[in-house]
Amino acid sequence: MSVPSIFLPLISLLEQENRALSEGDIPGALALLPQKQILAARLAEYHAASFQASALSALEKDSLKQLSDLTTENERLVAIALEAQSHIARLLVASCDNTKQQLYGRSGCYHSGYVAGEQAFNVVSA
Repeated sequence: MSVPSIFLPLISLLEQENRALSEGDIPGALALLPQKQILAARLAEYHAASFQASALSALEKDSLKQLSDLTTENERLVAIALEAQSHIARLLVASCDNTKQQLYGRSGCYHSGYVAGEQAFNVVSA
């Protein structure tokens, strides 16, 4: 297998994933994961075979440098995305604090407790 057929698809995929993460497109980035795993496995197989056979060529070294740089950027963007998701989860949990809830019944009027025979609905304050 030639070097471009090993490195270029993974480089392209990482660029696409980094672009999606930079734009906040988490579902788009996650959709790339299965292909990323396949390409990474192929690269690992190639890497193992190439180190047994000989030293790396200049093209291989350049490709590995580019992959390394993209991977570093990818790690940074994934960390940002995870922190954003964690922050959103904390906000959602905080908004569910029972002390901040109000109830209202069929009449549409707010009340703070249960009224016998009337169905109450929760309204969560932000």
